[in-house]
Amino acid sequence: MPMVVLLPAIGLSCGGPPSGDVDARLAGVMSMLHERSAESFESGIEDNAETGVGELLSLGEVVSTAPPDEKETIAAYLVEAARSRGRRLALHGPPWSDENLAGWLALVFLDPARFAAEDEFRRFVVGIAGAALDPAVSVELRDALLGRIHRVDGMGFADAERIELAWGVARRSSLERANGYSKEGGRVIDDLGGPIEASIYSFPSGLIDMAAASRFLEAVRRGAPERALLVLSDPPLVGELERFAGSVELQVIRSYGAPYSPWPRDPFSFSRRADDGVLLLLRPNLQQMREADHTMGLELIQGLPDELDEAWGRPIWERSPVPFHNGHLLPVGDAIWLSAHGLELRILQLLGETAIPVDRLGTNAGWQRYTEAAHRAAAEVGELYGRKPLFVHPMEKSDHALLAALGGGAGFDLDTLVTPLLSADGRMSALVGDIGDGTRLLQDVSVEELDAFAESYRLGVGGEALRRGLLESQRGESARGLARFVDLVAAHLERSGTTVERLPLLLVAAELAPREQAPLGQPFLVSWNNIVQEERGGRRRAEGFSGGLRSGDRLAQRRFSELGYRLELLPALVESVVRNGGYRCASQHLRR
Repeated sequence: MPMVVLLPAIGLSCGGPPSGDVDARLAGVMSMLHERSAESFESGIEDNAETGVGELLSLGEVVSTAPPDEKETIAAYLVEAARSRGRRLALHGPPWSDENLAGWLALVFLDPARFAAEDEFRRFVVGIAGAALDPAVSVELRDALLGRIHRVDGMGFADAERIELAWGVARRSSLERANGYSKEGGRVIDDLGGPIEASIYSFPSGLIDMAAASRFLEAVRRGAPERALLVLSDPPLVGELERFAGSVELQVIRSYGAPYSPWPRDPFSFSRRADDGVLLLLRPNLQQMREADHTMGLELIQGLPDELDEAWGRPIWERSPVPFHNGHLLPVGDAIWLSAHGLELRILQLLGETAIPVDRLGTNAGWQRYTEAAHRAAAEVGELYGRKPLFVHPMEKSDHALLAALGGGAGFDLDTLVTPLLSADGRMSALVGDIGDGTRLLQDVSVEELDAFAESYRLGVGGEALRRGLLESQRGESARGLARFVDLVAAHLERSGTTVERLPLLLVAAELAPREQAPLGQPFLVSWNNIVQEERGGRRRAEGFSGGLRSGDRLAQRRFSELGYRLELLPALVESVVRNGGYRCASQHLRR
């Protein structure tokens, strides 16, 4: 019997009893449950999709006020209806249309607006969803439905994890590994620490393709044959990675639709507990356009292979009490290098402002208020990381030149501009980017190198035209401001007793790149500074992305060699670089 005939008769549709007649509406629902099978119910909804949506909304309204026993009965009925629809979808086979998948979700979620707004109704639906898929259906259908579930308004990580646990796709509950923050919980691992035990990467399928992923991972494996490699990814790329995994001993962690960025370094830090187990310190602050990264660390704990979970001492996690951004923090021995830009969010909180009061920084009172907030924010980060905070630029006095130079570094991560290194004799050194060196490099490189550079970054122009365009980029306002900032940093570090060497730094104007390569209409940096280093077996090595210019790569390797490091350059993940994410941003490392 078509649903359009049945449901009005039992009082579920808009033409039934008024919404205030709760008992009559509930009685109609319970009568329907006894008179009609769940399979017939769901097929009737599919046969009359337009009317069925209204019926499901009405059913959601009834559920929201039903007593517990009746709710349990309704839930069991909806579970069987959704399982029936799932079995029919599985028989149909992939690919499934959006309409097919939306039909299954409608049977489970009933009223999406109510799901997003009402906690009790959300808990009811999550309980249904956890049981609503027959375990015998295909992995492909399961993955397709999970991808849609993650995009439902109001679906938080905790609820999605409960569904994934019920469906057997999550290895463990990350929420059960939560730990209240404690200063004694663990110490963030030093960037200059010992051998890297594991490297973690994030390859969102919308940005990284399999060709780029395989080239990169094969190069990492050649340089680090003993290291555990883990990649977090989502369908469809994750399936290709799983098939590829055996060739490079790769561990793949599946996410299902969470739009993670390709930069796992920023949102959490690895710490070691007193028992040498692993603790993930998660930042509390959301980053604009990267809000999903807030749970990337939880996704890692949830999907960590069992053997690594045990080897890492069953990792736990804590949420930091103060905001941080690891692209701006460089833990170095007993110190942590930072800039005012990396503390901006906390400075604004302390000042009670929504934007840095640039117009007031030129006054003594305004500058003093700002620096007091900056030093307090730095002290909080130092306490969080267990290290003495050191600014990489002056903060003691203000003048127009200083303010202009500081402003030039806004919008660029510190780890793309500065690399601290510990030389063999124990002296602290730093490599600092240099726009002037970048300009000289561009003047000298061959046309063949420029063409290779254009191909690497899929730029819209090559050869001498690219040389002219890049040289013009280095003379633009953004590059001039950045040059003042990195020169200020280099001079300040030298005055502080650090040996400073310079490396080329290039700013590629957005207009040089095709539109799809510069989605935010912003320039991007090509830097040989954004690297990760380790010491293993008495040898010091560093790894990072190739800059795409052979002459620049050789120059960087020579500078690192002079400081006692072997620099191994990897094929760049271009989609990361053009969004201003270098190798350090695109990787997270656990050290012994």
